[in-house]
Amino acid sequence: MAEFVEAALLNEIARHTPGPHEENVMITLPDPLHDSLKAVASAEHRSANATIVVAVAQYIQARDKRAAVRAMAADIARRDRELLDRLAR
Repeated sequence: MAEFVEAALLNEIARHTPGPHEENVMITLPDPLHDSLKAVASAEHRSANATIVVAVAQYIQARDKRAAVRAMAADIARRDRELLDRLAR
């Protein structure tokens, strides 16, 4: 179910129409990456721009999840330091 919700959200992001307070960003892609972008966009029935927006959103989500996991691991390590030290012996 979570995958469906995430897919719906990303589809909504991809169809977003820029508002007056949003900025354009110009990027330069190597030819092979640009060709891959066009192929993915075509396969997903999206524009190249929408495909880039989805890719950036997914990257940021993944980065945020990694940071949350690191924070949880650090918290567990602090909380259970004595136990982890004993297990390491």
